[in-house]
Amino acid sequence: MNISLYGKEYFIPGNILNLLKQQDGQRVDNLIKNKKISYSLLKKMKSDIESGISDYGPEVKSWINSQLRNGREDVYDIKKSQMDIGMENRFLKPHSKDKNKNPTQTSGIDTKHKEFLREDKKVIRLTESQLKQIIENIIDEYETIK
Repeated sequence: MNISLYGKEYFIPGNILNLLKQQDGQRVDNLIKNKKISYSLLKKMKSDIESGISDYGPEVKSWINSQLRNGREDVYDIKKSQMDIGMENRFLKPHSKDKNKNPTQTSGIDTKHKEFLREDKKVIRLTESQLKQIIENIIDEYETIK
């Protein structure tokens, strides 16, 4: 998304206005009256053309695509030249860390306890000494049964 392009308006050339006059609709009437179009409306018209909702013709489609491409390239060129003269990465959005959010744990493994799943899917956490005691008890029971 090119946020710096929102709010930008483009003048519609005469040949495109003549092609739009052949179309019906309030949107087209407003474009003909104002003789300019916003970036967001260019995007909307392109989306309508690609989804088959509207058909303004190949010349209008080509003009819309070239205006959008040129606008994006202009923003890219400005940011790239700013980086070339030594400014930090201009393509990254400025942000600050939200101190209110709880950081997520990197792993669900608890290193202090050994985990075992029972049939009912509950987790049993044991310390190493507890685990050793259980194993010793099992071995003792097994030996008494033998």
